[in-house]
Amino acid sequence: MTLVKQYFGWGLLVLLMAIVELPFLQLKQYFYFDQQYVELGQVWRIVTTHLVHMNLTHFAMNFLGLAIIAWVGPRWLTDWRALPFNLWLFLLVGYGIWEVAKADPAFNAYFGFSGVLYGWLVVALAFAPNYSIPIRILAAGFISAKVLLEQIPGFSFVATDAAIGAPVMVQAHLFGLLGAIIVMPILWRLFIKPARATPQ
Repeated sequence: MTLVKQYFGWGLLVLLMAIVELPFLQLKQYFYFDQQYVELGQVWRIVTTHLVHMNLTHFAMNFLGLAIIAWVGPRWLTDWRALPFNLWLFLLVGYGIWEVAKADPAFNAYFGFSGVLYGWLVVALAFAPNYSIPIRILAAGFISAKVLLEQIPGFSFVATDAAIGAPVMVQAHLFGLLGAIIVMPILWRLFIKPARATPQ
């Protein structure tokens, strides 16, 4: 498989994110999650909000995360075979954000990709083909522990908040982590078990 085919889907994703960032197009106002607009029927914002960023630093941080996942993760994670998993994370994280907004009147808007990114990162580390099982478990466990630690009231990465210009919505990270954990057995059965059963 050529690099173009291998990373076409992710390349398209990054391109869409970059287009949304172009100020003269003014697309952000139609894409980001806003509780009021979603309740009025603009449900596409549950998905398109993952394409929107607070600023270029926010965009660059998520792009770096994608690059790390592409580097350490299995090849199937970046091609068309993982499309159902990717759609699952987009929908689950978006729906989770909506539920948080309905439960918390103080929360009404969300920008970012990090919830989906954390789901991909945990899967990439858990199934990383070039690392031993103990290293993979340790790395995936570290990321999972970080996400759980963030859920403690009052806990905050101040530097990250300052970089993106807004408080990080840590619940999105939790939804991404849960989405990854839920589908890991399916991914293992689809991609890992058949590869082990194939005669060398």
